[in-house]
Amino acid sequence: MSDLTKNILHTICKYLSTEKSKSFLRKKYCQIFLRDYTRLYHPFLLLVRPDRFPQSARSFLYRNIMIPTILSNIVVVLYEPKDPINIGTTLRAMKNMGFRRLRIVEPAADDVWRISLAAPRSEQDIQGIQRFPSLSEALHDISYTVGLTARVRKANYVVMHPRPATQPLLAKAAEGSVALLFGREDSGLPNSALTRCDGYVTIPANPDYSSLNLGQAVLIMVYELFLAAQEAPLHTPDPKRSYPTADHAQLEGMYQQIEETLWGIEFIKTQTSRGIMRSIRNIFSRTRLDEREVRIMRGIFHEVMSFLGRKGVEPGKPIERDKHT
Repeated sequence: MSDLTKNILHTICKYLSTEKSKSFLRKKYCQIFLRDYTRLYHPFLLLVRPDRFPQSARSFLYRNIMIPTILSNIVVVLYEPKDPINIGTTLRAMKNMGFRRLRIVEPAADDVWRISLAAPRSEQDIQGIQRFPSLSEALHDISYTVGLTARVRKANYVVMHPRPATQPLLAKAAEGSVALLFGREDSGLPNSALTRCDGYVTIPANPDYSSLNLGQAVLIMVYELFLAAQEAPLHTPDPKRSYPTADHAQLEGMYQQIEETLWGIEFIKTQTSRGIMRSIRNIFSRTRLDEREVRIMRGIFHEVMSFLGRKGVEPGKPIERDKHT
């Protein structure tokens, strides 16, 4: 069962247990949705098929079932935050807009009391913050990661503004987990973290004073997503895949194997050639590989290295580098 299915079932069951669900028709719509969901390859199709629900029911189900489900698939990740107050303002901004999943990676300080000062009456949410010792572990189950960056980088990143980025992100959140990755308050995301991202967003601001507080940046991004979710047209999804979309951990394993192979055949010879891996990541991030496709790619590159061994060719070795994440 996919995370999306679990979230939908949880949201429906939670809704049916509330006072709002006492309306017979609303209960009926939820039950039909629950029954028919497993028969179609995507929940959005249930809401765009007029033979299943009248317009009023589609609006009701989208607002009460699909929006909470989609938003629950979006995870905010803070990479090395320095001040617990900013963790609290981030959590408060998320709660304001209906987001609940917060992860922090190697915080400089993790003072629960100071977090609670900025996010009052949020004891359960503070307890629910997930903490990780590395970025790789924080993103292990994520299907798509977008990095928030304020600076123009030398690398050839395609950067969007928050508003036009919302529709693609909501569409991806309807298929799997999406991470919004924010960096340190003073320096943002390092290149080693940006390399792990599939997309990039920058918040336009006054160039003479463009530095945003971490909580402000999070609020702007989740606010735009919240607004877009309320008014999003229901696009017909892609055809059903036979295999789940590959998550971050699976893709990172593939990228590591590709890089080792390219060093092995001496396609990459120096540290300055590592930019080729960024291009390779960009290519694959646009294709949304599934688990089977990742296994095929890994099998190909494994066979390349095995072939070198069978021919008695000593493969090239990568030059050691510092690993920050």
